[in-house]
Amino acid sequence: MHYFFGAVSGTSWSSWAKDLVPEAVLGTFFSGRSRKIQILSVSLNLVVAFLLDYVKANRPEYVNLVYSAMFFTGGAAGLYGAYVLARIPEPRIHPVTQNMVRLFRRPLRQRNFRNLLIFNGFWSFSVNLAAPFFTVYMLKMLGFPLSYVVIFSIISQVSNILFIRLWGTYSDRYSNKTVLLICAPVYLLCILGWTFTTFPQQHLLTIPLLVLIHIGSGIALSGINLSLGNMGLKLAPDKQNAVIFLSVRSLTNALSAGVAPLVGGLLADFFARRELLWTFEWKSPRGDYMVQALSLQSWDFFFVLAFIMGLFALNRLSYVREAGEVEKKRLMKELRTELRRDARELSTISGIQSMLFLPFSFFVSVMEKVVPKKEGD
Repeated sequence: MHYFFGAVSGTSWSSWAKDLVPEAVLGTFFSGRSRKIQILSVSLNLVVAFLLDYVKANRPEYVNLVYSAMFFTGGAAGLYGAYVLARIPEPRIHPVTQNMVRLFRRPLRQRNFRNLLIFNGFWSFSVNLAAPFFTVYMLKMLGFPLSYVVIFSIISQVSNILFIRLWGTYSDRYSNKTVLLICAPVYLLCILGWTFTTFPQQHLLTIPLLVLIHIGSGIALSGINLSLGNMGLKLAPDKQNAVIFLSVRSLTNALSAGVAPLVGGLLADFFARRELLWTFEWKSPRGDYMVQALSLQSWDFFFVLAFIMGLFALNRLSYVREAGEVEKKRLMKELRTELRRDARELSTISGIQSMLFLPFSFFVSVMEKVVPKKEGD
C-alpha cells in the first residue's frame, strides 16, 4: 500500500512541479527544498535516537508508548501536509482520451528522451545493485557496531547538505547533465572503494577510508539525485503530456531499482565462497617469495560489478542532449574557486582553512580526472 500510493503521488507531484516551478530555477528551488528536508530529517533522527536510548536505559516499560507516540506524530504531520497541499491552486489540465498504450509509446519515440530512459535504467540498476548492502557489509563483514553505521550515515548526510545548494546553482547556470558528469564518476569510485575496506588494521586504514567514502558519496549523491529529477522535468516536452513522460521514466527507474537488489542478493550468495587472487613471484638471495597483488572475495565481486555497470550507464549519458552543457574544465575551475572562497569564510586561520579545503579539493581533483568526455570531444 505504501509503495503503490507513493508511486502514484510521486509521479503526480513531479508533473505538478513542472507546472509550478519555472525551468530556469529548478535547481535552486529543489536544492533548497531538499536541503531543508535533510536538515530536518537528520535533526529528528538524532533526537528520536537519543530519546529511545534514554527510555530503554531508564524507563524500559515505556518503550512501546514512545514508539506509538512517534508513529502517531508522524501520521498527524503527514495528514496536515496533505491538508496544506490541497489548498494549493492547480493549473487546469484537459482530459486525455487517447489509448493508454499509445500514450506510453510516445516517450519512446523521442530519441533524446529514450536515451535518458536508457541511462536512468542502467544507472538505477547499478546503484541499487550495491547500495542496499552497504549497511549489511559493515555489520557482517567488517563487524562494526550499529553506532558506527549511524555515524557514517550522518557524515554522508552532512556532506550532502553542505553541497546540494552548490549543485543546484550549477545545474541552473549550466545543465543537469554537466553536474551528473561530475558527480556520477565520483560516486562510482566510492562504490569501488568498498573493495579496499577489508584491511587487517581496521582503525588505522578501514575507518579513514570509510569516512572518505561516505563524504564522497554524500557530495556526489546530492548532485546526482537533484540532477536526475530535474533533467526528467526539463526533457519532458510540454505540460499537457509531461505526466506521461514522467510516468514512463518513473516506471523505468522502479523496475531497475526493484530488480537490482534481487539480483544483488543472488550474486552475494553466489560469490560468498569464491575468491579471485592475482599473485606474482620473484627470487631473492634468501629464496622465493610470493607477493599478493590483488584479492577479490565474496562482496568485492559485487562492488566491482556495480562499478562496471555504472560506467556503462555513464556511456549512455553521453547520448543525452540538454541545453546549457559546458566543458568540464570551466565548471571544475569555478568549483575550485567556490570551495576556496567558502573555506576562507569559515575561518580566518590559514591552518584551519587548509584543513577545510583539502578534503574537498581532493574530490574536485578526482572529478577532473574521471569525468568522461562528451560525445564528439
